[in-house]
Amino acid sequence: MSSYLFVLGRNPQLSHLELETVYEKKPIHKSEKCVILELDKKPDIATLGGIVKICEIVDEIHYKGKKNAFYWGLSDYDKDGYGEALRKTLQKQFVKQKLKAIYKRESERPSVVNKYRLLDAVVCDGFLAKTIAAYNPDEVVQREEKKPVNDFMIASSARLARIMINISNAQKKDVLLDPFCGVGVVLQEATLKGLRVIGIEKDSLTAKKARRNLHWLKRGNWEIIEQNSTQLADHVMECDVVVSEPYMGEFLDKIPTKKQAHRIARGLEDLYARVFEQIAIVLKKGGRIVFVLPYFKTREGDVLRVSFKHPFFERARVAYEHEGTKIGREVVVFENVK
Repeated sequence: MSSYLFVLGRNPQLSHLELETVYEKKPIHKSEKCVILELDKKPDIATLGGIVKICEIVDEIHYKGKKNAFYWGLSDYDKDGYGEALRKTLQKQFVKQKLKAIYKRESERPSVVNKYRLLDAVVCDGFLAKTIAAYNPDEVVQREEKKPVNDFMIASSARLARIMINISNAQKKDVLLDPFCGVGVVLQEATLKGLRVIGIEKDSLTAKKARRNLHWLKRGNWEIIEQNSTQLADHVMECDVVVSEPYMGEFLDKIPTKKQAHRIARGLEDLYARVFEQIAIVLKKGGRIVFVLPYFKTREGDVLRVSFKHPFFERARVAYEHEGTKIGREVVVFENVK
């Protein structure tokens, strides 16, 4: 059993929740930016959405240069300044041993970790670790650019979709339902994890786009149903989990007034309540719903949240700021306990 340090993504609360669900382990240590877990086997960063780096806790770092030259870096999450002292000590050692050690700043390192042999040390609250894997955004971007259809007006991010699927605790071959599937981002990520997926999309053109994207993957067991989500129980027999970033009302090009936000929120409350009534019919007992709910900051300074009656237990709620939009978002986790 080894100890691994996970460097959390830009939303640490979501990253914490993802790790807690995936590994079901109590952390040895956790802070705002890092979590340390003791695990039986080496974790795979490709299966996680909210983790920047995975590092192995070490007593000493062994480095190996190529022709007396190598890249190195130090990620410092230590509150007591130990990281900067270590960086200076390492640099002196490299000079003493006549090694050409090329220091890479934090912003340069994620792709370098994957591309080159790199010594990347991480310091967090007195723990010293070496990076064994780093999230490479280029891989996700390239995959998203290659798929047949992208529609950023109605699509979730692939990374958020992966986090939400992990938080749902869906297991391989489980059935995942997305009642607002759009062009199929959640369905694609779930398919890549080996889940069976069902998407509901009432717009015929958008449903065709989702099918094109899923056909492009050339794998998986999936179905897109052209139907209103308020009637999904007429078309879906059963599902294990529900994961969705739903319709959130009309497009807003500026901060809404209180009156405008109230009108949009009330309409969404009615829609979501009706959809959750349908989900209650098809979701297995113990199944989770991971759902993005909007909230509205108004010009008058108020915050209006969407609230509606449903039969599920709320397990967690984490704010998720979506850059460049006028609508706030919260990732909410419900469970069917009845």
